[in-house]
Amino acid sequence: MVRGRLVLWDVDFTLVDAGGAGLRLFRQAFTARFGRQFPRTTVSLAGRTDRAIALEVLTLAGVADPRDQLDAFQQLIAGLAPQLGPLVRDGGRVLPGAAEALAALAALDQRALDQQAAHQQAVHRKQWTRRHSGGRHQASKHWTRKHRASKHRATGSRASSSRC
Repeated sequence: MVRGRLVLWDVDFTLVDAGGAGLRLFRQAFTARFGRQFPRTTVSLAGRTDRAIALEVLTLAGVADPRDQLDAFQQLIAGLAPQLGPLVRDGGRVLPGAAEALAALAALDQRALDQQAAHQQAVHRKQWTRRHSGGRHQASKHWTRKHRASKHRATGSRASSSRC
């Protein structure tokens, strides 16, 4: 069976340039949640999860119990994000190679699905053969002899010299 694959993308500046939408989103959410301006400190957004960025922003801003505020702050960010769609559409751009990277990943996934389907078909054929050949798998002589011997032991008869 083919094992699953997890691919994580740092979307902004890997696949797209979002035109500053991420930073704007954090500023809007911070002001809406805490009623004050976003801190003027430098926070690196590159390669980090939104949760890690949010925790650093809340800590640097001096928010009391930043870990306790984190879930509500992230929910607010998620709620505001769709409003920034036009900003990304107008000011953002797909970076060179992004389409090719996604297409290559899709091709890998298709090959994995094809391999999994072939494996499942082989298992199904083997099960069908056993079911429709009296419980024996025709390709397994060892299994057939073993099965015949145990059948004769169970019935008390002697092993027949004929072969199945």
